[in-house]
Amino acid sequence: MKFPVEPAPASAESKPEATLPVTDTNFTTTKPETVADAVTIEVIRSLHAFSGTEPNRSVVRVAVSGATGHEAAVVEAIAKRLNRPCTLLDPATVFEVPADAREHATGALPAIGLALGCGDDGGLPFDFLNPKKPAVQRDMRRIRILAGAAAAVALVVFTLAIRQYLINRHQKVLDQLRTQLATEEKQRPTFQKMVRHAALVKEWTDGGRSWLDHYAYLSAVLPASEEVYITSLGVSGAGLIRLTVQARSGETLAKLDKQLRAAGYDVKPLAITPGADRHGYEFRSTVELIIPPKLTIDLSKVKTPARPADDVSLDPTFNKGGGG
Repeated sequence: MKFPVEPAPASAESKPEATLPVTDTNFTTTKPETVADAVTIEVIRSLHAFSGTEPNRSVVRVAVSGATGHEAAVVEAIAKRLNRPCTLLDPATVFEVPADAREHATGALPAIGLALGCGDDGGLPFDFLNPKKPAVQRDMRRIRILAGAAAAVALVVFTLAIRQYLINRHQKVLDQLRTQLATEEKQRPTFQKMVRHAALVKEWTDGGRSWLDHYAYLSAVLPASEEVYITSLGVSGAGLIRLTVQARSGETLAKLDKQLRAAGYDVKPLAITPGADRHGYEFRSTVELIIPPKLTIDLSKVKTPARPADDVSLDPTFNKGGGG
């Protein structure tokens, strides 16, 4: 058993043998004269307490360690009182301390004992912080349960942190998409118009006919815009062109019929209806043109009528609704 004699009284370490009989009970009635006597009194008190808590175990050997200079007298006094082997423990020799540190090793036993107690799996039976109290035995089952609970809590916290990180990242992407969607929503009418135009061009292409050539051809063979102008033009996959025109007079429509037939189209009878517009074109008619299979268009042989001097159809201001 090791008793540090520096600022606190020493304690006892037990081994499984018979209970220690302490027969001297008059030592507490006299006042200690020396440090050795005072330490011996505390040792005997500790042994009495140990005998009460561990009735089936006894102390068979005592070891004294310290750096006060009174250790030798304490060893002699304890050996005389207990009638048990009592020796002076030198940590420098036991732990093979280097020579330059030996003078400090004798007072380091409490710190060494605490380090051994912390590093030992089962814990030491001696509490160096409270030498008069039995050492608290480690409950490994409880320690494992607490460690498992701590690991579970850490896992939950880690999972929640990862979840929040992913939520924040996806929320950022969602906000960006919402901003982009709001911007694109403003362009929806333009996109829809482009889709319709693309669908029309695709339909023309799939029909196997060069409708743009017919459009340019009709622009060349029709009378000048001072006499007639087209209000709508539609085509079908069956090779049919439908025109809606506005004309100055009935004679202009008759002239139109002749010019279209001369251009190679089969013209259905014209349906002429009065319908003046704000520009002075008094008649409206719908013309259906059937494209003969042998019709060949050569734009180099036709000449487009001259554009009127007051034509503003290409004026940007007019196209934006600024004139008309």
